[in-house]
Amino acid sequence: NPSNDTGKFSVETGYPRGSLVINEIMYDPSYGNAEYTEIFNPSSEPINIEGWKISDEENPESRSEKYIISPTAYYIGAGDFLVFANDSSIYDRFPGLRNRAAAVFVRRNVLALGNDGDRIVISDRRGRSIDSVFYDPDWHNPYAEERRGRSLERINPTHAGTDRHNWGTCADPDGGTPAAVNSLFAKSSPPGGLLSSSPNPFSPDGDGHDDQTIIQYNLVSKAALIRLRIFDSNGRIVRTLADGEPGGSHGERIWDGYNEQHRRVRIGLYIILFEALDWNGTVVITIKSVIAVGSNI
Repeated sequence: NPSNDTGKFSVETGYPRGSLVINEIMYDPSYGNAEYTEIFNPSSEPINIEGWKISDEENPESRSEKYIISPTAYYIGAGDFLVFANDSSIYDRFPGLRNRAAAVFVRRNVLALGNDGDRIVISDRRGRSIDSVFYDPDWHNPYAEERRGRSLERINPTHAGTDRHNWGTCADPDGGTPAAVNSLFAKSSPPGGLLSSSPNPFSPDGDGHDDQTIIQYNLVSKAALIRLRIFDSNGRIVRTLADGEPGGSHGERIWDGYNEQHRRVRIGLYIILFEALDWNGTVVITIKSVIAVGSNI
């Protein structure tokens, strides 16, 4: 009987982790200004955040509904931003946001960010963590003259938010870039071989332009562990970016142009030494590359 042999039902599918990312954090604003957290959609599709939550608790389910970002359907377009602020004074600090008011959600007395570090979690309507960051004040540029009133910016939104080297002090004169491309943004370029870096040369002078470089490796086979070190032209080790860390067939690390003593390296040529080991602990491959450190000053 064709009148009763069919049925209709709906299945709610979730978004994968990293569909939205925490992209900028203003946890210690200057006096009279607002804290804010910026969310970015790095995907190629709009994302509906109805019922999604933002929290500074590890378990977003323990929070009340005031932490729901949007109780109704709201789409963040591909490549778009959403700013979650705790006070409308954000418009005074960044008046350009008035033209993008739809991209700013003001929620008073919500998500008080700790000045000594805190966890921020974005979870979907089913409670699954989509992105989380446990930021630390030490993620700021050690030579930043003033940290208060300057946000922490994510350098590459597709790179791990848990990597402290993927964050730095906003270089914009306004101290933040809510609902706009980060001043420290660095784009990953397609790998130019087994080992490549972009930009090359780069200039870690704090001007917000090419201050970091993204080093990428691309192997034929999967590696269990990787080691990535930077040497100067005299063969002296300058910085270790990975030492026995889990790896794969491809990946990337960010170098900010500073040595192990948190001092900016001198202008010149440096050697990147990449080593990959298999599960037995024998060297699979060793690759060297040259990177140039310059200055725009």
